Amino acid sequence: MKSLLGLAFTAALVTLQGCGGGGGGGDSAAPAVDEAGILENIKISNLYGGNAFSERDAYWGFEEYPECDDRSKLDDPEFEGDEGCPRVRSAPVDWEDETIGRLKKWDIASDGLIPVKHNNSQYAHHAMDVIETKMGVMLFDRNSIVNVDYYEVERGLIVSEGTATGMFGSISPSTCGTVESRGSQYALGGENSEDPSWFDENGVIFGPLVIHIGQDDPRGCSQGQDLNEIAVHEFMHALGMDTHFQGFGIGPIYSDDAWNVLHNILINYQYMDEFELNIEKRFPEQE
Repeated sequence: MKSLLGLAFTAALVTLQGCGGGGGGGDSAAPAVDEAGILENIKISNLYGGNAFSERDAYWGFEEYPECDDRSKLDDPEFEGDEGCPRVRSAPVDWEDETIGRLKKWDIASDGLIPVKHNNSQYAHHAMDVIETKMGVMLFDRNSIVNVDYYEVERGLIVSEGTATGMFGSISPSTCGTVESRGSQYALGGENSEDPSWFDENGVIFGPLVIHIGQDDPRGCSQGQDLNEIAVHEFMHALGMDTHFQGFGIGPIYSDDAWNVLHNILINYQYMDEFELNIEKRFPEQE
């Protein structure tokens, strides 16, 4: 993505997602959607998630403002803030992203497991354990960059406890987790790189991405949220699940619908479009 993933993809093009709590952990009262629904969730969360030309999605309210789907208007830089479509964001000047509408993911097959500088966070270890167990496959390299300096990490995830913020670095009672590009001005160190890209033109995610869990400031994350669940949710963002959808941050913090999206991201190849994806409904698993 160039600098996207769910911001709240706000400082967008840079922060992935600021998260508060949702309705609970891995189960949802609603039945999981079928294959067509899974594809729609992948389109919201990954194929079109977080970029300036997002398709309809619950987060940005396109159901409420159907005129926002007018592509000719979306291409008009004067359309942003138009009274008829108040939530549309225009693409930045010279914004180019050939991966819009295509799958973004870590290329574990070619590049190896995803290195994680976990800083001995038990929340991070819990999240990695839960995700690998649920997916039934190893995804994370927990050793190779543990002692690498923050600024020297070239590929992977960096975990930071107590530093989660919302949009534009704000702190609120509901903000408990954030994922962002290390190049973001709100990331640790305030690097604010001119090129905060965290995936390439082929849809391969490389990071480095910073996963923030919890907030030490007493004004933040103060509603009794379960930071183990928050950590799982944030790691799912970092694996390519950008924008929230029903069953992932809208309603439950994650659910079978979220697990089905992650499963399908993992089993398909990067840069596939919606017509090339092989969609499987794996969850709930039958006993």
